[in-house]
Amino acid sequence: MLEKEFLKFVNLSLKEKIKYIENILKKKNISFIKTNKFIYIPSKEKRILLDCHIDIVGPLKKVEFKEGIFWGSGVCDNLGNAFALLYLIKNEKLNLKKYSLVFPFDEEEEGKAPYLLNPKEKYIVVFEPTNLEVWNKNLGAYEFEFEIEGESTHGAYIPKIDGLKIAFDILKKFENFSKYLRKIDKYAYLNILSFLGGYKNLYNHPLKTYLRFELITSWKIKKEKFFSLLFKFKLKKYKKFLKEYDEGFIISLKNFPIDFKNIKKGICRSWTNAHAYYNLGKIPVVFGLGNLRYAHTKNEKLSLRELEHGIKKFKDLFSK
Repeated sequence: MLEKEFLKFVNLSLKEKIKYIENILKKKNISFIKTNKFIYIPSKEKRILLDCHIDIVGPLKKVEFKEGIFWGSGVCDNLGNAFALLYLIKNEKLNLKKYSLVFPFDEEEEGKAPYLLNPKEKYIVVFEPTNLEVWNKNLGAYEFEFEIEGESTHGAYIPKIDGLKIAFDILKKFENFSKYLRKIDKYAYLNILSFLGGYKNLYNHPLKTYLRFELITSWKIKKEKFFSLLFKFKLKKYKKFLKEYDEGFIISLKNFPIDFKNIKKGICRSWTNAHAYYNLGKIPVVFGLGNLRYAHTKNEKLSLRELEHGIKKFKDLFSK
């Protein structure tokens, strides 16, 4: 039964998943290239590449199947997509003459596999949980990271350097900045990722405060414009705390060699391998089964119905 096969796959360790893929390919006499970052299955045409990472974010929580739903780490991001593709390969329902495949071992936050592969394929389908929408637009983000040194004192005394207050002041400045950005880009907003400081059981000011946030923008705001606006708002001194950024992009589907005509289109709001492929001059879209809202959360889930529907949709698209 499909649910038993899926449960077996998702509860394997990363090392065991890699072996699982190798065994399928060897049994089918499918040629592949393996490195310490990915398994690559080249097609004859080398025109379209399907990218599907197989690792997960966070600690492995054993997947359980209850009342038609799989609960546990990685079921929608991104093991449902990986299993669906492998299922089609096992049943010889994926056209390996037309479609190349790569299964990266490092999740998109690392993003090294696309650069190491540097594929010849021009068109890329990056599998991520999109509710089977095609995301041909990708928002960008400018991520800042601060580690603020303060003075640790008893809470009854005002510290000379209050790390928490400094962090709040920085957030306030960037919140005002994001409100301005929103006037020229409706997608712009401030997204707080981490804010760590203070003590749960001690009446004490912390020695260090850690702050991480990103300014989400769209392709409308290129990095040159973003930096000039940063200077205009007298935030130039914070540029050195910019950890990473991506400008976002739009891909035209007009000449894309897969017929996505009857599939709903959407916007990717997250980091994916699509960014890396775009930077390599490729034409990527993001597509897959599962709901991104549940990815990386303690309630990550994927229904059997979603899995079955995804397999059918992949077969319709990639078997010809």
